[in-house]
Amino acid sequence: MSRPLKKVIIVLVEGETEEILLKERLREIFSKHQIHFDVQRGDLFFDFNRRQSAIKNVIGDVITSIMKVRKYKKEDIVAVLQIIDTDGVFIRDENIVINNNQEMATVYNENEITVKNKDQREFIIERNQERKRNINMMNSVESVIKGKIPYQIYYMSRHLEHVVFNEPNPNKDKKVENMDRFIDNLTEHIEDFLSEWMFHLDGKTLVEKYRESWMKISRETESLKRRTNVPLLFDYLDEILKNKD
Repeated sequence: MSRPLKKVIIVLVEGETEEILLKERLREIFSKHQIHFDVQRGDLFFDFNRRQSAIKNVIGDVITSIMKVRKYKKEDIVAVLQIIDTDGVFIRDENIVINNNQEMATVYNENEITVKNKDQREFIIERNQERKRNINMMNSVESVIKGKIPYQIYYMSRHLEHVVFNEPNPNKDKKVENMDRFIDNLTEHIEDFLSEWMFHLDGKTLVEKYRESWMKISRETESLKRRTNVPLLFDYLDEILKNKD
């Protein structure tokens, strides 16, 4: 007996709140395609223990591991989507400033990151370099697993709580509670809400808009501001699933 065909989209997110924000809405929109959205959490773009590993290989290994555990085959996977925080990584080093009077190790501001001491400044500089290098690598590729699976990456800037709640330095203990309350009270579709924080994009095609969104967030101090390109994810899925039908 042949194995029933699956349609799977793997979504890599950094935390639980991204999953809460998007998973049910994605299922709702694309229910007619009988898609299974497999959401996996974890920050893959900054890890001191694997700095020597090419990020594309790291992500490929994560996807391969998911496929092994779930018993997916390559032909089951429609696409891999990743959503990351920018964390201000594209700013210049001079925009990382020591403030000896602050209690928090790191504070995100509109045009700079302030840190409490020299050691923390060096850490943030190194973190930014690592994340920026990895982000630039992955926002320029179109597929993973030896070109077999379509891939795209999207951002929340500086992070999800900044975009959704305008909280640049949120209380971590209340993230999930706040997100649940937000979803319960939301009166519009999440993609419409997020569109308010998109750059104006001049591109004619979806590919052009995607590339433009990354070009604009990488300029000057834009990666510290309240921005996202996640609405393009919905358009990308709509386009790719139409081609699958």
